[in-house]
Amino acid sequence: MNSNSPTQLLQTGFRVALGGALSLIELLGNSQKRQDNLTQVQQELDQVVQELAKKGELLEREALNFVETLLPQNKPASKSHDYIERASEQCFRQPFDIKGTNLYGFVLEGSLHKLQQLCDKYLNDPANGKVHYRPATHYIILTFGTLESLSSRDKPDRDRGYIDEQEVVIWMLTMVGQQIGPVFKVDRMAWFVPYIFVSNSPALVSGREVYGIPKELGGFQIPPANTEPECLTLHAHTWKTLTAQTEAKWEKLIEVLHIKKNSEAQSPKIWATYNEAVRDIADLLLGDNNTIEIPGLGLPIHLLEYLIEAEVPVVMLKQFRDAKDGQKACYQEILEIPMKLSRFHGGRLLSVGGLSEKFKVSIYNFASHPIVSELGLIRGQMPAEDPINLPVKLAFELNFDFTVEDAKVIWKASEKSSCQ
Repeated sequence: MNSNSPTQLLQTGFRVALGGALSLIELLGNSQKRQDNLTQVQQELDQVVQELAKKGELLEREALNFVETLLPQNKPASKSHDYIERASEQCFRQPFDIKGTNLYGFVLEGSLHKLQQLCDKYLNDPANGKVHYRPATHYIILTFGTLESLSSRDKPDRDRGYIDEQEVVIWMLTMVGQQIGPVFKVDRMAWFVPYIFVSNSPALVSGREVYGIPKELGGFQIPPANTEPECLTLHAHTWKTLTAQTEAKWEKLIEVLHIKKNSEAQSPKIWATYNEAVRDIADLLLGDNNTIEIPGLGLPIHLLEYLIEAEVPVVMLKQFRDAKDGQKACYQEILEIPMKLSRFHGGRLLSVGGLSEKFKVSIYNFASHPIVSELGLIRGQMPAEDPINLPVKLAFELNFDFTVEDAKVIWKASEKSSCQ
């Protein structure tokens, strides 16, 4: 293990000691773990030291966060400046009212390990351990949506009019909580969106600048509401490989095809209420008790009750690249954005694997959009074929209105750390 300075060596030694102490406490309190660790004594010393140092670093972060919570620094609040509006403004003022939303949703199975890596990269690591997000389940949801009307709620942007929109979104449900020693205490749920594609520039700019939503422009084939979705497609600017000679091309990225019905397939189940839709989806994915297990701890959470009774926000990393140094961010914060259902128009269950109606999702592999590998949609080594065909666990359609509210700042980088 290399250290570049005496200070780093001392810090690493301190973290190794912390990690060793925590490991000893865990070992003494868990007989099964003692037995498991006896089989690992042949590990190389360097690997053991690295693992202890990492564990000690996490404990050090938790201690510092705890001290900061007890002894907050009395810093004057930074002054906010009025937003300068342009005549051709593309960034509309929030909050937003969205009406006539129709979603075709397809549930796929990912990897908890890969989903945790996404949480760490975009949420936990930027905040240096001050926030903790974990995947709540290995299921992810791919949605193809049409929005009839998206507009600002408040003047003056309310009087600018509205836009329609098409979008493709990949959703993953996360748990938000605190790491207290070996225990993860769940406080709430939040949706995280690793990929999202939209059809026009106002939707793209407003989403990126206001909330940090990583929207890209896309081209869409999405059938109208309440029809048989035979084929849905997404095209986007992609790079097959990442080299200086690679030109971006407008290519098909995702395709969903309806596989012909089984002759005995039943008619789709109709949902009249939001609660009925959520209950059926949760029952089909999680079983009758609707519980999920916190990875590594085996503590159950009644997910259905939470989704019906609680408001589940969307969490985003909002950041801007520094103009002086392109490797740095001049602004970073983690936001949770409330999205509230205002009216449910109806929905239906389209398929649940088995012998019912089935859909096949095909995702094309591009170096610029490693969707399959990032989400862990394929177990083991990536197959050579392109596209990669994925089974659909469950398919549904929902039609509703909703609002997007002012966000809550969960964490914000200091000016010293992000802008200097």
